[in-house]
Amino acid sequence: MAADITKIDVSLAARQYVGQGWVLVPIDQGTKGPSIKGWNTLQHCITQPDQCTRVKANVGLAHAYSRTCTVDVDHLDKATVWFAGRSIALADLLGAPDAVRISSGRPNRAKLLYRLPEGLAPLPSKALHADGFELRCATADGLTTQDVLPPSIHPDTGEAYTWAYGDPLVGDWRDLPTLPPELLTIWQELVRPAERVVDDKAPLGLGRREIRELLTHYDPNTGYHEWIEIGFALHHETRGSELGLDLWDEWSTPGTTYKGREDLGYHWDSFGKRSAGPIKTVRSLMSAAGIPSADEFEDLTQQDGDAPKLAKFHVQGAGSFSSGPPLKWLVKGILPRAQLAMIYGESGAGKTFAVTDLVLAIVRGTEWRGHRVNKGRAVYVCGEGLAGFRNRLQAFAQHHEVDLSEIDESFGVVADVPNFLLHDDKALAVQINQWGGADAIVIDTLAQVTPGGNENSGEDMGKALAHCRRLHQATGALVVLIHHSGKDASKGARGWSGLKGATDVEIEVLRDGDQRSVRVSKMKDGATEGQEMGFSLHTVTLGLDEDGDEITSCVVEHGQVVPKHQRKAEPKGNVQKLVLRVLHDLAGLSDDAVMVTELIDAAVNQMPHDEGKRDTRRQHVLRAIETLTAGNAVRVADGKVGAI
Repeated sequence: MAADITKIDVSLAARQYVGQGWVLVPIDQGTKGPSIKGWNTLQHCITQPDQCTRVKANVGLAHAYSRTCTVDVDHLDKATVWFAGRSIALADLLGAPDAVRISSGRPNRAKLLYRLPEGLAPLPSKALHADGFELRCATADGLTTQDVLPPSIHPDTGEAYTWAYGDPLVGDWRDLPTLPPELLTIWQELVRPAERVVDDKAPLGLGRREIRELLTHYDPNTGYHEWIEIGFALHHETRGSELGLDLWDEWSTPGTTYKGREDLGYHWDSFGKRSAGPIKTVRSLMSAAGIPSADEFEDLTQQDGDAPKLAKFHVQGAGSFSSGPPLKWLVKGILPRAQLAMIYGESGAGKTFAVTDLVLAIVRGTEWRGHRVNKGRAVYVCGEGLAGFRNRLQAFAQHHEVDLSEIDESFGVVADVPNFLLHDDKALAVQINQWGGADAIVIDTLAQVTPGGNENSGEDMGKALAHCRRLHQATGALVVLIHHSGKDASKGARGWSGLKGATDVEIEVLRDGDQRSVRVSKMKDGATEGQEMGFSLHTVTLGLDEDGDEITSCVVEHGQVVPKHQRKAEPKGNVQKLVLRVLHDLAGLSDDAVMVTELIDAAVNQMPHDEGKRDTRRQHVLRAIETLTAGNAVRVADGKVGAI
């Protein structure tokens, strides 16, 4: 039944809020947002008790001026997964004893209210609607945002907003908890502005083809700030022409956050209205991608006499060009004879084992996973774990009955770690060529050869990639970078989004429990993109150490990819095991889903509790359900949970 709004005196509550030092915003009946122009400026807000007579219906909290903020969750399941990927249990935040929440009564939603740490300026808001939540405090230019306060009436449900607490005996809206450090760190990372680089140089005059080629080095699923920078650079290069907008739209379309050409057009028009110089130009985009721009070199048109350097730009007719040699392969359909490859995955996924297995197939000239292999020479730059890599080679040799001395001349190992933020690629190329050359050079790992570099920086990563290309040019070898996944493995390799665009091929090493696989996540030239091949790790005993303990390593054993729906997710920890057991007991033989509340109550009743301590059983059960859901062990939908 809807609340009787005639009996709710919101202005009285407003006086209490103002007395607490909060700044308020009056809101019309039947809405959640202010309708007065300029409402988010301080002069239009309520700051004194006698101004509370302006509150006739609903009232909102002006965060920036009250030094408050909210985590507004519109989809608990999605938000739980997002925060879990950053090592934060949303259920713990919601269930903290001092947690203060604003409840609208609608399911699958939550709103946590915090005060800002002392001395911290109001934080710009950040909406991640695709991930089910929004961080709300201020606008980008420092004006306030707002959230509706109890006992205002929700326009959809007709019910009053209410206060809710993690522990009613501890939590109180008058004593808000401070924004937790882990949330503050994430918030600041999300809203950190891109470095502003003012560049008043004239456009380079790139054509459609050159711009398209440049954009292949950038992922359309990049973050918002880099997406804006690329659009601004294209606007500068094309002088705001329709061609630039067409190319930005064409490049943006495959992105998961693409909102349509109209959205791009709005930003495009705004680029031409800024008084400051451009944030980025195509020069900076080319530099970050490791591509030299024409104005970085001497002006050859001023040379006297012949200019032999220009001969390399000989123009070929389409017929003679197309009759050139076809793409060549090291491993057909997997590793081309190209410039750059990247193999990445989470820690413990088995990257180095998979790479060793692949490279040794090249060195031996043996078929790999049904793919034809052209025998070649390889150099492995071992930047970390020398002893472990030595054991892996010995394990491979023992398991496959290979005499390593037979490949001594075709498989080399570099134990020193080069610095690709400097010019160590030159010295490395000289040593490899003196050794006899290589067809593949493995760099293990990208992080080790960029010491002190910022993996999220296009400048640092662009410099490293430029050195990788120089290494390829000096040796003719395919440079294979081993890299790590980011915190959210679904978003690809860790760090700068342009890494994927810079590679000719990208291979992901995946692990789900005991299931492992390699998947071709990008193939610039070829039809194998998306191909996934399963493998497992077999333990090999190499001998005994000085204490009599076994020395072991692993080798790759090829297998089939087991579909996710056939994989059995194993619970971890006693609480997860209890939750699964109780779920199966409640569901019975029919495997029907049960109410989440029923599962929680039943599991809590089976857990021991010390009467002298605070009861945290429900929080532990909630966290176990979230973890099992994220691990595909159970499914949660419509307030019910069922086993998978």
